[in-house]
Amino acid sequence: KYDKHAVNHVRVCAQATSEGCLDVCRSGLEVLYDHFRYGDVSLGEMLKARSHARATSTGAGYFETGVVVGRKPPSMTYEPHTNNTRPCLTLPLHSQLLTGPQVHEQASRWVSQGVIEPDTAHALANLTMNDVDLKESEWVFCILGAGAAMGPLETLLGLGATVVALDL
Repeated sequence: KYDKHAVNHVRVCAQATSEGCLDVCRSGLEVLYDHFRYGDVSLGEMLKARSHARATSTGAGYFETGVVVGRKPPSMTYEPHTNNTRPCLTLPLHSQLLTGPQVHEQASRWVSQGVIEPDTAHALANLTMNDVDLKESEWVFCILGAGAAMGPLETLLGLGATVVALDL
């Protein structure tokens, strides 16, 4: 019954002083740093080593931020059946690069095979059959683990999207 402990934890923190809450957070981080491991090395040891390496070479602390503003046009391919100049979503499948109606047909096959849900197929169809202008969009995509090889970062950037990318 984990929920009972979580509720009790919040109750205790709500009754504590600001310094008491910070002590609870510090204790939680210490446990995390000690128990999360990569092989024989704890997360705390990795962060300390990384911080020391950066501090001695750049003067920076644990984390860094940056802004990259693209100057090139989006790199995704264009729909062959339209005359637009906007990038479009393409779907690599085996040795082919599916676009437009091909993506819709493949998504329908995947739905019938139980590979994806109907709402996923609908979203793919909307992205491939309609003009998508993510460069002019008000949408901002936030990606946790942005450096993951299977993540959407490169695709979204290729479509001209504004992306907030977080990664360790």
